[in-house]
Amino acid sequence: MNIIEFLKQAAPNNGITTISVEMMNFDLENSYLKKELAKMFGARIAMEIVEAARPEFERIRAIIARVQPGIDYGMSMDAVNAFEADHAIEKKLPYGTTGEIDVFVKKGRQEFAVDGSIAYDITECITHFADDDAVLYRCPFKLGGKLPYYFPDEGRGGLAMVTCISKPGKNASFHVGISSCGWIHTEELRMSPAHISENIANEIDAGHNVLTTAPAGWA
Repeated sequence: MNIIEFLKQAAPNNGITTISVEMMNFDLENSYLKKELAKMFGARIAMEIVEAARPEFERIRAIIARVQPGIDYGMSMDAVNAFEADHAIEKKLPYGTTGEIDVFVKKGRQEFAVDGSIAYDITECITHFADDDAVLYRCPFKLGGKLPYYFPDEGRGGLAMVTCISKPGKNASFHVGISSCGWIHTEELRMSPAHISENIANEIDAGHNVLTTAPAGWA
């Protein structure tokens, strides 16, 4: 990821900033990045570009620091015990489906949990809401390398996810539970973004409704 791509993704959209895994790993002090800038623009202008990007870089780093991705919040014994107790109840309910997913595939910046013909988007991400300065961090919650799920016959279910919330003046708190996730068809994992975009356009031309929360979409 170069500086321009970082700044484009960092720009809030309607007061919301979504920070991807690639943005989490972006380093303004990376020597390779600085060398490439110097080759393209010369050392002086390269330094000016880095310094101009620094305020936005530091804003993003401050948001990331509030929830500290990489810390396995969900693996505290309290969290594990609470989730397993809830999930044990769900497994006994007669009107839902429970199970585990153990196949995971990466596609570019995204990670998917694959279950048959459906691939669920479980990409680690951070969302910052400017209106109330709240930060939300989500990542998959895997037990023994497997991702539990629960889908009721009616209503919304999903996959086991860790959600950490940071609000001003409060300690960051995390929750481990079942959360809905975007999805795509497994066959789309083998397609290019251009191919998927073409399929969506064809569905629109055919009069199909594609304005749903379903596709996890990297088209």
